[in-house]
Amino acid sequence: MRTSTKTGIEQVVQRMLCYSGCWLLLLAGCRQSDNDGQAPEESEHFPVTVRTVTYSLDDAAENRVETMDVLAFKVTGGNEYYAYKEKGLNIQTSTTNVAEKIFHVFLRKEPDEYRYVFIANARREIDNMTFSGSKQQILSRIQSLNTGMWDVSAAGKPLPMWGESPRIKLDNSTEINNMFLLRALLRVDMLVTGKAASVFKLKTVYVYNRKTRGRIVPEEKNWDFSGKKVTAPSMPDDNDPSSPLNVRTPIRYSGMTSEFSLFKTIYLHEAPANNKDDLEATCLVVGGQFGGSKDTTYYRIDFEQSGVRTHLLRNHLYEVRIINVSAAGASTPEEAFSARETDMEVNIVQWNMQRLDCNVNLSSTLTVSQSVFAFPLSGGQAVLSVTSDHSKEWSVKADDAWITIKRNSPDVLFSVPASASARTGWLTVTSGNLVKKIKIQQN
Repeated sequence: MRTSTKTGIEQVVQRMLCYSGCWLLLLAGCRQSDNDGQAPEESEHFPVTVRTVTYSLDDAAENRVETMDVLAFKVTGGNEYYAYKEKGLNIQTSTTNVAEKIFHVFLRKEPDEYRYVFIANARREIDNMTFSGSKQQILSRIQSLNTGMWDVSAAGKPLPMWGESPRIKLDNSTEINNMFLLRALLRVDMLVTGKAASVFKLKTVYVYNRKTRGRIVPEEKNWDFSGKKVTAPSMPDDNDPSSPLNVRTPIRYSGMTSEFSLFKTIYLHEAPANNKDDLEATCLVVGGQFGGSKDTTYYRIDFEQSGVRTHLLRNHLYEVRIINVSAAGASTPEEAFSARETDMEVNIVQWNMQRLDCNVNLSSTLTVSQSVFAFPLSGGQAVLSVTSDHSKEWSVKADDAWITIKRNSPDVLFSVPASASARTGWLTVTSGNLVKKIKIQQN
């Protein structure tokens, strides 16, 4: 007898945030402004160096910045209105930190107060827009399209991102701290683990009710500036029948390199929770082989907590852990999609790099961001965050020679090479008498 899917979204949020340090205002100069296609005006500008650093996912494709457009909004009577736009120049990767991006932009030297909005990897969208009106009106129209699989390979399209400064007046001593960039998409990873690893082989994943487009900039009401996180999805208008926002027809991911995982492949726009109509809710249908059978059967997976569907939010990583499978699934993807019951037990985790796994010893704690890492046979690298309030500093070592620790401060960067067969290893984190074992799986 089938039972309802057991899905728990642990409230640990991996915010795939990009932050920056200060802006460095250099020598003043004169140039012609890119002012919305109008005749350029000669005016005094500051050449500004902007530094953005990614502290979350250590993945070059997800951190790639190919273009940067800066929109300047003048503060007038408490409101903000479009003034001009400029292009970021000479985008480079820092020689001391591969996650740090550096670029230059010329901003006008004026006595008025401005807010600067940064749009990365959306040059075509920006160039096709007409700019006039308030900040809210303009930013709501900057959207990215995703009509198929999003390709984040070196030859594919980099993820669109957004960030903005506080209201400021430029002068020779101006500095802006904690400037951020936020990815407009979210990522879904699949992992077969626990009891399921011995009875189930992953073969394909379908995404139903995906969104064909999304706002690059979230609505202000859905953005927590102090916490640097979104609190709800920001959905574009859906008033064009010829281009519907929601597409029920699934997109299919196959050609798995592993029977136990699918990483860095599924990228989606935000989607609101739909608890009224099962057939309109964004969900997954996974296909796989159960109990040694060569036949592929199918199971529906909903993004939910305690039986209630939850929003899918930008800049989040959702790891779908298949932890147990008790019987063969439906014979077709459509049959599985139409059913709310399944014989698959799932745990969905939104990753946070802090306080995911905690080891407590009286008043001292040793906390690691993740207790299990899974890699494909092709290998890869990952980041482990460690915090401890023990009187002795923490240390980390690799228990297996094939695991290489590349950096151990302020966080741990480690890598595993390619392997011809599946294997399991361990990292050991120690702080005084506190010990955490980190499992490294490669399959």
